Order: sequence, then C-alpha cells, then structure tokens
Amino acid sequence: MTVITFAKKPLAILLLSLPMLTNAQPTTHGLTDGLALNPEILKLAKSNQILPQSQMQFGLTDSQLENLSQHIIWKRLLLANNGQSKIKDSQFFLAKDGQQNPKNELIAMLNAMQQGDDKQVCRFVARAHFLDKQLAKLGILSGFDENRCSDFVAWKDSLSGRGLSLIFAEEHPNSLGSAFAHAFLKLDTVKSIASQQEKDAIAINYSSLRPNDTSNGAMMAVKSMFGKYDSGLEFFDYQTKKDEYIVKGERDIWQYQIKLSQDELDQIIRHLWETKAIKRKYFFTHDNCATEIVRLIDVVREDKDIAKDMGKIVVPSKIAKILANHDMISQTIFVPSNATLRQAKLNNGADFDFHKLQPNQNNPINAAPTHRISAMIGYDHNNNHDGAIYGVSVRSAYHDLLDSPKGVRKFLDVELMSFDATFNDKDKLHLDKLTIFSTQSYNPSNSAKNNPNPKKNNKPVPAWGLHLNLLQVTDASSKNNDHHLVLNTRLEKGKSWTIGQASDNSGDLADTLCYTLLGAGGQFGKLNQGYRVGVGANLGCVRYVNDNLRVIGELDLPYWYHYDKANNRSGYLQPSLALGVQYDFNAKNALRFTTNIQKNHDDNQTDVRLHYMKYF
Repeated sequence: MTVITFAKKPLAILLLSLPMLTNAQPTTHGLTDGLALNPEILKLAKSNQILPQSQMQFGLTDSQLENLSQHIIWKRLLLANNGQSKIKDSQFFLAKDGQQNPKNELIAMLNAMQQGDDKQVCRFVARAHFLDKQLAKLGILSGFDENRCSDFVAWKDSLSGRGLSLIFAEEHPNSLGSAFAHAFLKLDTVKSIASQQEKDAIAINYSSLRPNDTSNGAMMAVKSMFGKYDSGLEFFDYQTKKDEYIVKGERDIWQYQIKLSQDELDQIIRHLWETKAIKRKYFFTHDNCATEIVRLIDVVREDKDIAKDMGKIVVPSKIAKILANHDMISQTIFVPSNATLRQAKLNNGADFDFHKLQPNQNNPINAAPTHRISAMIGYDHNNNHDGAIYGVSVRSAYHDLLDSPKGVRKFLDVELMSFDATFNDKDKLHLDKLTIFSTQSYNPSNSAKNNPNPKKNNKPVPAWGLHLNLLQVTDASSKNNDHHLVLNTRLEKGKSWTIGQASDNSGDLADTLCYTLLGAGGQFGKLNQGYRVGVGANLGCVRYVNDNLRVIGELDLPYWYHYDKANNRSGYLQPSLALGVQYDFNAKNALRFTTNIQKNHDDNQTDVRLHYMKYF
C-alpha cells in the first residue's frame, strides 16, 4: 500500500498542531500510536459547539489537507475524476461545492468528525473510516466510532457480509439490453454460510431504473446508450436473482469468489451505505453494471486501478479476466442454466448423470477482447472500379460469427458502434459501413437453447435479426450501377438448426449452425427516388472447425422496389453470395478472408478481402 506523504516531518506536524493538542496525554501505547485529544476540545465536540478556526481540521496544515484531498482513495470515495465528482446530487456532499472541490469536501468532513456531528458523519461512514485511518498514521485520534451510527449499524448487521463474489450472467441473445451479458455481486452472509442456503445470501445489483417505460428492447438499448435512464443499487435475496437468470432467462452463470479481507469487505459495505440511495445516469457502454463493480473494489485497493484496465467502452465480460489478471479470484464455479441441463440430456441421453456435466466454453476469463481493429487489402471489380482496395475497420463491441467463440455464448452475433472505411488506387476514400447496432439471434429449433416463451405455452422463440447502420450499396435500378451511402434498416425472422454432435458430457450446442431468415427493410439516401424498400431471404451456415478456425457461407436474396416512371427498373432481385474464413493465431491476433459476389443490373460485382485482425 502506498502511504500518503506529507511535506512536514511528524515532529513538525505535532508542533503545528499544538493549539489543538495542548495538554494532550499520550495513549497507553505511546506517542507513536496516537494522541488523546484535549478534553476541552472533546467537550466542545460533544456539545456541538463550533471550534475556533485554528483548531479545525484536527490542526492539519494546508499542505497536509491538499495532499489528503488528492489521495486516490478519497477521490474514489467521491467518485471524482479530474477533480470533479460524477455525482450531481447535493445529498452526496457536505460542502456546497463538494462536487467540484475534493479539498473543500475533505475539510467539511474533517470538521464534522471533529465536532462530533454524528448526523453528518453517519451519512458517510466510509469516508469517516478512511480519514480516521489516515489521521491515525499522523498520530491523531479522530474519535470516530461507527457504533454511534445506529441506522448504519442496524443495516450493516442485517447484511452481516462475510464474502463477496462476482456473478457473471452470460449474454442474452433475445434482449438487446442484455445482449452484452450482465454482472452483479453476491454477498455471502453469516446466515448463508451457516445454512448453505443461497436464499440467505444477498444479491447486489446495479442497473438502469425504468419505471413505467413501455419501450421495446431496441429503444431501451438506444436510450441506455445515451444516458436517458437513471441507475441505482438494488438488494435481493440471491436465490431470487439467480433464478431470474438460470431459470427465467436460461442463461449460464459464472461465479468468482473475490479475494478480500474482512476489513476490505466492511469498507465496501460502508461505501454501499453512502451510495445506495444516490441516483446516477446509466450508460450502456460505460457507467454500467460492470463499472460499478470494479469501482467498489478500487475503493479498498489503493494499489489497484481496475477501472483503468476496463477501458473506455466497458462490457461485463471484461471483469472476470481483469480480476484474474490481478490475482483477485480465489474460486470459480459454473452454474448451468435450465437450458444447459436440458441440452445435456439431448447430447448425452435422458439418463445423463449431471454430476458428470462439464462446464460450457463460455467462461469470460477465456474470451478474446471485444474491441477490434483490422487492416485490409483486397480486390474489387465492378463497373466503376477494377483494382486493389485497402481499408481499416474499428469495432467497439461485441462479437460476430467468425470471432473466436471462446468465453461467449455459442453462435453469438451482436455488434455495436463500428465502422469500415476503404480507399482504392484512384485515391477515393469511402465509408463502407457504420454500424449503430446489428444483431442476429438464432435460437436453434432442434436444441434446448431456443428460449421457450412461458407466456406462449413455451413456444420456442424463432431466429431473428435487427440491423441499423449506414451502408455503401449498389443501386441496380439502372445500368450505371451507382454506389451510394445509405441508411439501412432491416428486420429478419426465421429458423435455425444445429448439425452434428456436441462435446461429450456437455450441455453446449454442436459446432455447426444453419439458418434461414426472411427479412424486410428499407434504405434511404442518394438512391433512385431517394429510397428503396425490400423483402428477401437470407440462408447460411457457420462451422466451428476447431478452436482456432471458423468458416461461414451465406446467400442473400433481396428483392428491392421503388416507384419509377422512367426507364429505370422499379423492382429487381439483387442476389449475393458471401464466404468467410477466420484463423486465430492467439486471443488477440487473427487473419480473416472474405469474398462476396453480387448480381447488379447487367454485370456481377466481385469483392475479395484479406484482413489482419487485432483484438484489444
């Protein structure tokens, strides 16, 4: 642990603090362990009288106050980055300018502690505990006693926390709001340890609050991306929360016991007391369930900065790997969902012994990073260009069918905020594609992982897709075959099947998936008439050849229409055939080969590309 450094030596501190410590008596442990405050000051504190300015802040010098206000733990307790707290609620501060000024908030807190203002101190017991320890290092006894905070003590005793675990619920392919998985905490209590009953443990969940919001899943996801929802902490019995995922949501759970001392856990609980009623803005890509968990751990680990390792765009699957990298996980437990248990019987027979069940390959510790950048070289042939092309692609999150399947739900296909740009030997730069979100959920009909809907007599959910992006397309209504960047929207629905045999003793899916999707959508931009609407079919198969190699083939059959009185075609079929192969060198480096042949007005367009993929 890094000890806070002050400009003055301890002897100088004592001399500068003499007005406060006049007639102070050594404790039974001597001057090095602490000093008892002047009884007159304690008397003033207990009577809530205002101390003289010279005796405020426990007599700390301005230099000491400045250093303490910049202590990394103090700033983390205030949720302060770059000198300003993320919290805008004035109830989270004692000083009027506490949000913008950590030093003034420190002074206000020290004064409240010194005056024995239990009403204020008991609102912020984690801050008081931290300052009490820091003052003790200077030989100053603050007099803070959390047992005087009766409401807090009663709440803390009701939790009686003895252990903390990270809970990771795998990705939910049928809910955009949960498509990137979810993480929360399990608090083991004195009662749950004694009874070995998970109903006696406590789930601590940080999520968006959406009272009376009837928006669909896609709109909720968009709102969350732009911080349109408040967020807050919720406390449940753990069994109820667990069943919400493994039974209702049919999502596997991974549980990771976090290495924490009892003192560290107690301080996290103190900080939960400070923040449990505070509302904050929830963002889908940051300030979400994942960032709150790592923030709570950082509050008690001065030598760690786990939040920094999470990056700018934060997904829950990162947490377990980062904690493992910091050697903060003592035990890992796989909790299969009901769907996994049913699939295990399909894979191994109705009399399968669940004690032999092997974990699915969706442990996020083993997952490749979700961010990706790639460089591309290729060849493009159409009526406007015939020659080499070069490009770059950046993806913020999350996973497509050719990415490594390790550590994620099998056949996961969801992408958020990415772009592809190309330029050719004529020095023409193009934005090929900008994805806002794109997802396809396959729900294989011949598997147990087709998410049966209890509201519809357990009828399996069909395969479906939803896409919103800017896309470079060829307008094949005329012989010009002009290229345009358009706004593209598409909704798909259909069916999929797995082919082959899954691994022995597993509840996972087989390694080959085939699908047929019927779709409808529209494109808007500099097209003939400014738009075209279409319907069509999308047929494809993907094969996981081995741990490092995947192959995909897809036939797209869209029929486009726009009204046109001229000689241009109003309606036309524009089929395309695409193939893709990816080979992983390791979790962070891969090669991807893609080719696409498309029928335009009276010729074919051919596109061949080789990508070097870097995951980070």
